[in-house]
Amino acid sequence: MNALQLALKPGQELFEGEYRTKMAELRQAGYTPWSTEDWMDARNGVDSDNPLWNNYGDTDFGIAGSKQKIYLMPHSERLRAVTPQTRLIKGGLSFTQDGAVSTYNRGDLILGRDLTEEQARTSPVWLDFAAGDQKQLDRYVEKTFRFGKDKFNYDTMMGIFVPEDEVERAVLLYRLNYSSRAYGSYHLGNNTRFVGVRRGSEATKVPAGRDAQTVSPYRKDPRSDLEIFLSEHSLSKNELYKAVELYKTVKELKV
Repeated sequence: MNALQLALKPGQELFEGEYRTKMAELRQAGYTPWSTEDWMDARNGVDSDNPLWNNYGDTDFGIAGSKQKIYLMPHSERLRAVTPQTRLIKGGLSFTQDGAVSTYNRGDLILGRDLTEEQARTSPVWLDFAAGDQKQLDRYVEKTFRFGKDKFNYDTMMGIFVPEDEVERAVLLYRLNYSSRAYGSYHLGNNTRFVGVRRGSEATKVPAGRDAQTVSPYRKDPRSDLEIFLSEHSLSKNELYKAVELYKTVKELKV
């Protein structure tokens, strides 16, 4: 498949292959991957015959589950940093709760089966996938269920499937004829399909009612990380020197 076959717009590039390899290639080329809200927004803008509905999409949205909890890591730094040499555990990354933005009790969610339209519309996890934009989620649910009913006579769709093994993987949004489900179980060593874009900054939408700095390290700001840090902290001359030297060291190491 190529960008034309997937009906991508100019400036949107297709990356297909092993997750770790293609994520590294995408980032090295100066792109950022579509996340869940980008796939949802793109599908919202086209009809049911568009290839965007008929193909799966991989993302950088981290998800992990235990027997009691579900953890979400939008725009996961750890997933964006993978390389072909990244060691996988059960097809994912060893889970660290420190990176979780949202935590849910499994018992409070409907998981492991497809949802009704109302259940999908009121799902807090799907709302997180839509970056907290209820209007975008409403449009996505309406289109998904209308297209699914018209084409495949589906009454339930958009199930969320998350293992209980405490491993961080990436959310995969599946195709319409497979009920447009969201999976958190796919092996990061398997083939993937990313859409990469070049953005003015690595901005992400902030879910309503949340502190932007707890949601994502990527801000809509043209300044460098160092410039942002210095603008937010009052430093002495000695502290400023140390901060600049540390920044140079980190940049050289590319960590």
